[in-house]
Amino acid sequence: MILAFGVKEHDGMGAVRHLMTCSAMERLCATVGQSAQIAALAGMYAVVSTTDDTVITVGHRYQ
Repeated sequence: MILAFGVKEHDGMGAVRHLMTCSAMERLCATVGQSAQIAALAGMYAVVSTTDDTVITVGHRYQ
């Protein structure tokens, strides 16, 4: 879900961050509906290599 709906940002070092921003969450909820499991994705991110699509890390942003 994060890779499909997350907002993409290139980090300038050979990876892409996929961020579950408010707009990404709105698109996801419009597609699959609202649930507690979907709501838990808010603030999550995944970092993926641009060379071979390897997932480098996943986490949750706290601000």
